[in-house]
Amino acid sequence: MNLCRYAKNHGYTPADVAPLVGLNEEQAGRVFKDIDSKRAVARYLHASPQLMVPVPEVASFASA
Repeated sequence: MNLCRYAKNHGYTPADVAPLVGLNEEQAGRVFKDIDSKRAVARYLHASPQLMVPVPEVASFASA
């Protein structure tokens, strides 16, 4: 999985990585799709916090 993630992050195709990880091209393609779906589900974890109203106590942390 780590090698597939590295390959995906650096623009390699499933066909490029499949022989290196012992999978066929279709299986490597499924791994790439799995990576995409996990990233989509976790995308909100990388978002900035959204406050309903300004909170003066944390204003100094927001600019850091």
